[in-house]
Amino acid sequence: MSGRTYGFIRQAKEAQRRKEEAKIVGTFCEFVQNPPSGIFHDEKCLPYPKLAILGAFVNSIANSESRAEIKASSIVVLALAHYQEGVGESFTMPHITEADLNDAAAINSKFDASQFDPKKLVVLTEKARDDAHFIADCCRFAAEKNPHVLPFHKKFWLRFRQQGIHSPFHDGYIEVSSTPPLAAGLS
Repeated sequence: MSGRTYGFIRQAKEAQRRKEEAKIVGTFCEFVQNPPSGIFHDEKCLPYPKLAILGAFVNSIANSESRAEIKASSIVVLALAHYQEGVGESFTMPHITEADLNDAAAINSKFDASQFDPKKLVVLTEKARDDAHFIADCCRFAAEKNPHVLPFHKKFWLRFRQQGIHSPFHDGYIEVSSTPPLAAGLS
């Protein structure tokens, strides 16, 4: 086979991968519109593995031509932080009404009936916070790598820098690491 044939095969595989990622993003967006009740949920109730969803959103952000789409994708994917491994049933807080506020016994009985575990809440909150920071870093990295959304002066100097001409000011374009934070993985 010639190099041209390999190029066509590579393009076909890339198109198939992007189609699959678009399906993952669309499915997760529909899923987020009607989330299960509760604060934290088990990863198993997600329509795809957590890293596959994050990877699809990161690639979507990196290849988007719209700042609004990048911002919306970055916000939607943060919902992944509420899905943690080993939660079991969705973690919910007991429902306390305004009438219960004056009755400590009623509040205690609702907490006892719900089998609410404050230690588990602390652990899940810390995991979710860490995941949210990681997801935000991945989104930020992808947006920085996206050539479609650089400000004009940065695009301009980046183009000339590729031709060996350097910017008169030292921060002519965004310098980012070549290793994405996705390599670190989620907790």
